[in-house]
Amino acid sequence: MKEFLSSFLHMLRSERNASSNTLYNYELDLISFFKFITKINEKEKILVLNDVSIITEDGIKDYLNHLYNKKLKETSQARKLSSIKEFCRFLYSEKIRKDDPSLNIEAPKLPKSLPKYLTEHEISLILKNIDIVLPFDKALMIRLMIEILYSSGLRISELVSLKTNNIDKDKKLIVIENGKGGKFRVVPFNNAVLEIFNEYIKIRDIFVTSIRDNNWLFPSKSKIGHITRDGFFKILKKIASKAGISTKRVSPHVLRHSFASHLLKHHADLRSIQIMLGHSDIRTTEKYTHIMDEALIKVMKKSHPLNNASLKKFKK
Repeated sequence: MKEFLSSFLHMLRSERNASSNTLYNYELDLISFFKFITKINEKEKILVLNDVSIITEDGIKDYLNHLYNKKLKETSQARKLSSIKEFCRFLYSEKIRKDDPSLNIEAPKLPKSLPKYLTEHEISLILKNIDIVLPFDKALMIRLMIEILYSSGLRISELVSLKTNNIDKDKKLIVIENGKGGKFRVVPFNNAVLEIFNEYIKIRDIFVTSIRDNNWLFPSKSKIGHITRDGFFKILKKIASKAGISTKRVSPHVLRHSFASHLLKHHADLRSIQIMLGHSDIRTTEKYTHIMDEALIKVMKKSHPLNNASLKKFKK
């Protein structure tokens, strides 16, 4: 089965420009599934070595029941099924199999969850506590990263892989060369980011170790040469904890959600937010409209002439 898995991952990498993180998740999901169906078929004394015929509709259903009995989160169950369905479609399209055993299996309907976000006050608390948690040089780097996430709505993978030449100081723009799906986009940043960037770039070389031609904006001692997503997340949680904010509510993605939610709250249009977030479908951005709805309700309650006290004169 490894041969087909390698071919499948190669297709995702070359044709869909899948990220290393996406490929890693597909591989883990499918290896887990292969182990399950191989174990079952070994009991039945069926030859399973590189035999894709052992993937059956019943086998997939048994695996889903197995995941359910393990009390795996519904979102994780859905993701694993999605990986299996993608792999089965690949086998069918490449004529490795004559059928798609996953075709009639429907993904579980998941409840739509609203994006988590921090309040503007909580963002302010995080920014105020950076210098308390970190030494000056490191604090400057992390402050710039947080300000960029919150002011421009980048994905964490886009942020950590920025290079110095991705920042256009004169136009106050960030060039995202390889966003989700390999897409190119340009996003603006504000004066606060520009001020911190100008200060940070003066001391950036402190973080460049053995590689003198390191062009990463946020270099580090990691093998990849720049600060990692996990490394940044750990620091962010420390700052949040110091600020008195539950670490369960804080992540780089929550800062991205906060960026979109606060823009909507202050009457930015949905289309502009879609472009800045890099969403190909505006329906993905529409999940933030609950913020706008809440703001409009507050405005109505506060300002509408027929609301609250104004209604009293109509009462007998």
